[in-house]
Amino acid sequence: MTNTKQWSEAQGGLLKSTFMRGYEQIPVYNFLNLVQYHYLQTSKQTLNYPVRPLSLEEMDFLLTRVDPHYTKSSNISPQHFNHFWSWFGAILQKIRFHKCLLPMWTRGLFWGLISKEASEQALACHTAGTFLLRFSAKEEGAMAVAYKQSAAAVRHYLLKPKDIFENGKSLPAFVRDTCSLVQFLVLKVNPNTLQSTTVTMEKFGALDKISTTKKKKPNPDDQCGGGYDQEMKDLAMGMSEARI
Repeated sequence: MTNTKQWSEAQGGLLKSTFMRGYEQIPVYNFLNLVQYHYLQTSKQTLNYPVRPLSLEEMDFLLTRVDPHYTKSSNISPQHFNHFWSWFGAILQKIRFHKCLLPMWTRGLFWGLISKEASEQALACHTAGTFLLRFSAKEEGAMAVAYKQSAAAVRHYLLKPKDIFENGKSLPAFVRDTCSLVQFLVLKVNPNTLQSTTVTMEKFGALDKISTTKKKKPNPDDQCGGGYDQEMKDLAMGMSEARI
């Protein structure tokens, strides 16, 4: 047992000692199996009937967090694990303890593990106002939204503490109140094949049963990084620009 702030460090130490077991390196598939197992436990899913396991695409993405040049034929060292956990541990801590995030995650309303470039590809064929939520690949534990501002433009916004913490705000409330966000691009993962598919869902219906009560204090670590808009762009403006 540990408090919320110590959870990531404590879990990282336990996981590292479990998966290495005295070995200098282990195969990638052993590493991914253990990450999947630990992720399911952290997100409070049953191991036999998970509602949202990590997909094959997500596990490939996680390998790039170990090392950009890694492949499934490579081995994982303790040094690689330390680099990986400094990023992934912060994410698991958010999934487990951030108010409202866990139910959004298990319902596929929060994609989380996808790169900026891949999110643009996923949104490319969808209408303006379609969006997905993810974790930043560079800012540890930071959350971002990728959204279609127009038929051609996908924009990115890094969520700030004032968006989801201050004055009783929450992540669901931010989505509801932001006019440029119209419909979720929802991630569905087949628990048997780990293949992923997507569907679109109108945001109010998707969030209907998710609480918006917020009691958590602002996190000073959630800062706006480079490559993101400082403010959400107006959807109508994007549509007007597309017609010019």
